[in-house]
Amino acid sequence: MNNKYLANGTIIGGHYKIIDVLGEDDFEILYLAKNIHREGSFFVIKELFLEVFSERKGTNVETIPEALGVFNKRKAEIIREINNLHRRHIVCEIKVFAYFEENGTIYSCMAYTPNAKVEAYLQFEPKKDKKLPLLEELIQIGEDKKKKSSSLWLIGVVLLTLIGGLILAFNQYGNKLKTLNIWNNKQIEVNTTKEKNSTIIQPKNLVEKHHIIIVESNKTKTKEKKDLLEHNISLVNIPKKDLNVTKQKTLSIEENTTKKNIIKKIVDDTNLTKKIVEDANTTKYTQDDNLSKIFSKANIHQFLNSYLKATSHASSKKIMAFYDNKIKRYFHFKNITPKRVGKSVRAYNRKWKYRNFKLLKFKILKRYTKNGVNYCNIRTSTKWYVSNHKGKKSSGYSKGFMTIKDTKRGFKVKAIYVIK
Repeated sequence: MNNKYLANGTIIGGHYKIIDVLGEDDFEILYLAKNIHREGSFFVIKELFLEVFSERKGTNVETIPEALGVFNKRKAEIIREINNLHRRHIVCEIKVFAYFEENGTIYSCMAYTPNAKVEAYLQFEPKKDKKLPLLEELIQIGEDKKKKSSSLWLIGVVLLTLIGGLILAFNQYGNKLKTLNIWNNKQIEVNTTKEKNSTIIQPKNLVEKHHIIIVESNKTKTKEKKDLLEHNISLVNIPKKDLNVTKQKTLSIEENTTKKNIIKKIVDDTNLTKKIVEDANTTKYTQDDNLSKIFSKANIHQFLNSYLKATSHASSKKIMAFYDNKIKRYFHFKNITPKRVGKSVRAYNRKWKYRNFKLLKFKILKRYTKNGVNYCNIRTSTKWYVSNHKGKKSSGYSKGFMTIKDTKRGFKVKAIYVIK
């Protein structure tokens, strides 16, 4: 089983032992549990666990810092809902007994209703809607597991007995086997092989060649020393006066050459700077003109309408086609992968089955080029409406900020978040 879930046999709340996973949605996981202090007493335990942003370490639930606001908000909602049920004596389809906090999350303890749908226990649409097992089935499953574990235990005992017998037999007759000729012959062969491997023969030719190389090297060094000595003698024989004059002439020639080179470099650098400035002014004009054509109002309007239409009706795969390979910001999340955004989009689409987004207006804030890539910042105003399969509705207006990137495959969303 995936470590996303609590392991079967885990005890939580001091009373409840996890038997199996029943189902889940994007915010909660359902477990079938039994009270260890009351025989035949079963419950459904609901654990707060964000599908996209939570992970399990041991039994603890850890949520990424960016999603803690969503996690704590849902936690507060669960506590408020359960307290309201008890305070106002509201009758529900599924009875909720209590809640308790443990493992960095919150658990709701609910009545186990045989043959009830998983959907009735969850806030949002379940991934797989199935019915809870009957009590007779649970008892039968428990008995089958006991039989299986007892048969496995018996097989283990038999295997251990056989292994123990083989070890005793080997200890008793092992010394007799060593006296046989076959054993001794093998031992002799092993020793002979070791002796052969230990003998190292050095070829005579290799030693001779090495000696020749050393002799040649010594001859070369002697010649180099002789040449150097002759050169030094020739220098000593030159009169001091002539030597000083020669040095002065050489220095003056070098100084003049250096000055000429410096002046030439300054002139060249000045001309190059002028050229760069001229080119930059020309490029800027051409670039600004080109960006206006790429990010024209008509092109951006068409892209935004296509994007909002996909967000309203398309699958998560088609929606993700509008996003860049590296996303700088996605609402509350910064510098995240498309895989993470894809999970978030799927979770949102499951939560709100019916969605409608309409562009009211937009404004181009800035067109610019960075590292050879063209970008455009846009402010948008949108009207939206969403509802889930249970009839829960929400609607409103929002102002957002978006950065789009120009690619070979059209515009791609680099960053998106709500301002208001």
